[in-house]
Amino acid sequence: MMLKSNKGSDLDEWVSTHATVVACKERLFGSVGGGGELVLQEFVVTFAYSVGSKTYTDTDRTNTKVVKGHPFELQYNPRKPKENTGSDALSNPWYRWTARLLGVATAILIIWFQREKGWFGK
Repeated sequence: MMLKSNKGSDLDEWVSTHATVVACKERLFGSVGGGGELVLQEFVVTFAYSVGSKTYTDTDRTNTKVVKGHPFELQYNPRKPKENTGSDALSNPWYRWTARLLGVATAILIIWFQREKGWFGK
């Protein structure tokens, strides 16, 4: 069985290269990992890598701080070098906004039920 990227390209055909962390910014309330687990603190890591004479940048999210200049290896799609294995799986902002909206809606419902039904005592 061959692994596929989320874009449908064969990962066996992807090329390895070295990337470098160019920035790491702390954010409160985020989601880390492919499962989108919610965390109180996350770090948005910006990294860069070169393919030929062109440099590409992308981001990833993690729950630990990464030092600027930290090198690591990733793979990129030779047909579309912007696609890489280091990028954030949940980079689409709609995922984050939907999660936030659901969180706010849940908090409002809990407060309403608490006041109307006295769930947490009077």
